[in-house]
Parts: sequence; C-alpha cells; structure tokens
Amino acid sequence: TIAANTPAGTYTVGITVTDSSGYTKEATYTIKVGKAESTSSVTIEGTNEYGSKLTANVNTNSDGAKTYQWYSNDNESTTGGTQISGATGQEYTVGDGLVGKYIYVVVTIADGTNYKGTTVKDKTDSTNNGTAKVEAKEITVTWNEPYTWEYDGASHAPTVTTPVTGINGESVNIEVSGAQSNAGSHTATASIANVDGAQTKVGDYKLKSNTKEFTITNASMTGSVIITGTNKEGQ
Repeated sequence: TIAANTPAGTYTVGITVTDSSGYTKEATYTIKVGKAESTSSVTIEGTNEYGSKLTANVNTNSDGAKTYQWYSNDNESTTGGTQISGATGQEYTVGDGLVGKYIYVVVTIADGTNYKGTTVKDKTDSTNNGTAKVEAKEITVTWNEPYTWEYDGASHAPTVTTPVTGINGESVNIEVSGAQSNAGSHTATASIANVDGAQTKVGDYKLKSNTKEFTITNASMTGSVIITGTNKEGQ
C-alpha cells in the first residue's frame, strides 16, 4: 500500500502471499504516483499610479519555479493585452504612457516536486490598487505670494514654484493663466506646460491645488485742491 501524501515518483512494491498449505508467492509491482494539481493564485498589490511599484504576490502549495510577465490593456481583461517590455519580475514600477490603461500580470509556475505546472493571472482593481486604471502622478502646486495688488493698470497673477521634480528626476514645468488688470476678485489656474521640455509625458502627471484666488483692490485716490481768488469779503 502506498501511504497518503507519498511524494510523486515511481515506486517498486513487493508483495508476498502465503496460502493455508504454506505455499508462498512473491511478486513485485511498479507503481507511479502522479503529480497533483496545485492550489495557486496571484494578487497584485500596490498603488496603480505612474511611478509607483506593483507587486505580484503568489500564493501556492507548489515549489515550482515562477516566471512573470506584466501587460497593459485597453479593457479590464487578463487576455489580449500588450507585453510591457522588460517587465518580467515579481515587481513592476508603472512606466510612462500607461495612464488610463489596465495592468495585469501572468505568472507561470513550472512543474514542482509533487504538483503540475500552472498559470495564474490577476489585474489591477480599485480594492487592492486604489483604481483599476493607471492614474497620473499627482503633484501639489506651491503658490507664491503676493495674492493682493492695488490697481495700477498692469496685469497681475500669483506665481508658482516651477519646475517640480517628477518621477526619475523628470522636470515638470508649470505655467499660470488668468492674469488680470481690473480691480476685483479673480482666479489664477496652474497647468502643466511640458515635462523636460516635451509634451509627450504631460498626461503622466496631474496637479492638485491648481487654482488660486487673488484680488486687485481699487487704487487710492490722489490729488489736491487749490482755492483761487482774492481773500476779501465779498470776493
């Protein structure tokens, strides 16, 4: 009898039978214990954002070697996507140009000692990754004083600190619109002009606190009064 939980492999079993008359018969048999189906799954953890790290955490009872391949996709599916070049490790740092895409990973587990090989997949979702689709990296705008001017006929608006350092040392250049010259309450808006001088990566970032209220007050009145005439009664 092969015991329970016997590892996969080929075994020789000897059997000896003796009847009531004392006759004995011996025989040997070859028994093969096959590999079982493994219990395996993978979960992607980490924030689904440009420049952030995603990790494929595999849960399996197999000791088979694991290989990884990460994909991007236009739809929420673990098939039909595009291989991400070089993304073949357990961890993947979300690269540029993927904002608005879905990410998924395919993990291939080779035959182990006692378990057959298998393939498991997972995709990014709002539960484990914040959002199902890749989000742009958020940058908080730093507005600089002053926020109030007295009317002088010129256009005014608050300035911002720029450039801002982004992912992998990228320079994110911010511009301000909404300058005004008339007295009153106004709103300036910051937007991304370019990243490292180009437009190709603008969509990889988004701005937080991108508006600022400012005021142009009425100008102080200046002038003088001159009394003319002869300072004499009746004059």
